[in-house]
Amino acid sequence: MKRLLTVLATSALALSLSTSSVFAADNSSSKLKENTIQENIQLKSNNEVSQLFSNYIKDAFNNLKSLNVRDSSGTDITQSFITDTSESFHNGDFKKIKDIIQEQNLSISYAVSNPAKKSNGFETESVSGESVSKRFYHSATDKTLNSYTKEWVSEVSGTFSYSGTWQVTSTSTPVLSLPVSSWGTSFSPYFSSVSTYSSHSGYNATFTASYNMRSTVTLPVLGSFGISKDLDFGNYTDSFTASASGAQN
Repeated sequence: MKRLLTVLATSALALSLSTSSVFAADNSSSKLKENTIQENIQLKSNNEVSQLFSNYIKDAFNNLKSLNVRDSSGTDITQSFITDTSESFHNGDFKKIKDIIQEQNLSISYAVSNPAKKSNGFETESVSGESVSKRFYHSATDKTLNSYTKEWVSEVSGTFSYSGTWQVTSTSTPVLSLPVSSWGTSFSPYFSSVSTYSSHSGYNATFTASYNMRSTVTLPVLGSFGISKDLDFGNYTDSFTASASGAQN
C-alpha cells in the first residue's frame, strides 16, 4: 500500500509540472508573437543586406506618405511597390525588397522632414515658404575596374516660396549632399560634374541634381605601400517635386 501511495504521489507531481509548463507556454506565446516582426527584421536584414539598406528601407516605410518609387521609364509605381513589398518588410525579408529594386531598376526616395518657415513665430496658413529634402538610394559597381559594388544615399535639398493661394512663386538652387555611405576606410566617395537646377509651375516646385559618382581607392601593393585609383560609378539624376504643405491638408 505504501508503495502504491508513493507511485500516485509521483504521478500527481508530474501532472502538476506538465500543466504548469503548458500554462507558462500559453502566457509567453503572445509575447513571442509581438517580437516576431522585429526579430525577423534584425536576423534577415543583418545577414542578407547591408545596414545602410536596412536603415534606409525602415525610414522609407516610416515615411510612406512621402515615399516615391519610379520605374526605369520614370513612371510613378509607388502604390504597386508598397503593395508588392509590404509583406516582405513586415517579415523582415529586406533581401527580397532589394532584389525587386535592382531587378526592375527602380528609383526610390522619401522626404526628410523639414519644418515650414514661420510667420510671426507661429505656423499658420500665412507661411510664405518651406525647406524640402529628399533622400535617394543607389547601388552600383564601378565601371573602371568592374570590381567594387557600393551603396550610398544622396540628398537633394531646396527651398521655395508661395503666395497666399499656395501657388509657388520662386525656388532656390538645390543642394546635393552625401549624408550616408559606408564604403570602408580605403574609399573616399565624392560627387563630380554636379549640375543642379530648379523650376516651378502652378502649385509645384521641382528640384533636380545630376552628378557623376566617383571614389578614390587605395590599392595595396607591398606591405604598407599602396597606389591610389579613381573609380567611376556612373551618372545619376535625382529629382523630386514638392508643393506647399498647407495646400495638402
